[in-house]
Amino acid sequence: MDFPREPKEILKLADIEPEYEEASKSLTTLFNLPSEAARFIQFTRDMGAQAEFDPNPAITQTTISVPTSDDYTLRAIVFKPANLPPGAKLPLIVFYHGGGYTVGRPEHAAPTAHLMILSTPCVVVAPQYRLAPEHPFPTGINDCWDTLSWLAAHASSPSIGASPGTEGFLVGGFSAGASMAAVLAHMARDYGLAHPLTGLYIACGSNCPPGAVPARFRHRYLSRGRPECNSDISLNAAMLTVFMGALNPDLSSPMFSSFLWPSGHGGLPPVYFQVAGREYARDEALIYADVLKEEGVDVRVDVYKGLPHVFWILFPGLAAAERWRGDTRAGIKWLLRK
Repeated sequence: MDFPREPKEILKLADIEPEYEEASKSLTTLFNLPSEAARFIQFTRDMGAQAEFDPNPAITQTTISVPTSDDYTLRAIVFKPANLPPGAKLPLIVFYHGGGYTVGRPEHAAPTAHLMILSTPCVVVAPQYRLAPEHPFPTGINDCWDTLSWLAAHASSPSIGASPGTEGFLVGGFSAGASMAAVLAHMARDYGLAHPLTGLYIACGSNCPPGAVPARFRHRYLSRGRPECNSDISLNAAMLTVFMGALNPDLSSPMFSSFLWPSGHGGLPPVYFQVAGREYARDEALIYADVLKEEGVDVRVDVYKGLPHVFWILFPGLAAAERWRGDTRAGIKWLLRK
């Protein structure tokens, strides 16, 4: 879909969606942030470790080990259709979980992996990456590059069983995972992989810190300073302070912000954006989409007016979440040119 570019219309994207407004009343904040940052991170990790996702008999799930360049071993979960016929050729999607670079697990990619596989048969791999504050920037993005490189080189192995060279090769993620996927796409273009990427999926990623916004776009860069985009329980200014304090990134590094990539964005594969209208990263995502278009990249954008960061995770019963699921199916098909 197209999206507004005039400030007055951009601001309307944050007008709260009524069903979400009602549903969000049931949630409360448990921590005084940022002063209780360590307790918040540990609690969120503990809750995430207990999360269970319904298995689907049509999908197999196995865990493999992936080595890193600094001799660490990471987990990766491989999701693929059950009962594949001999010789089946499937695209590969490498999908990174979110969690503010400090929380989250590969298992949290399961619902999205199932959605993709049941819509378009494919292999989805959800890798682990090391988390801050124990492993500050750039450990996480280095881990992601190591896992993406290794998976590309070993895609045809029996444990993965994908054919990215002929069927398609996507990288993507949600939230922090999406932000890192955007960096990985630039690395893949410039440094190469065993198979080239054919698509990038960015779901509620953050790609452009305030100081990097070109002057011609600053009138559109509004959401970081708007209270309605920085006060939601799913992601707010206090939580961002905690996450960035733990990660301690170099805000001027292209390894943190793909917008800053020194060789530009031309030559990237097609990019599919999902943008929430009521979150801090809204406007940088829409500006980034326009910059990519200007540099000749094929772009598709879905905007969710009045909804917060990764709303489909906390509020899967919303009508808007069902729309997100339909959009995701269509967006992945578009990226894979199916």
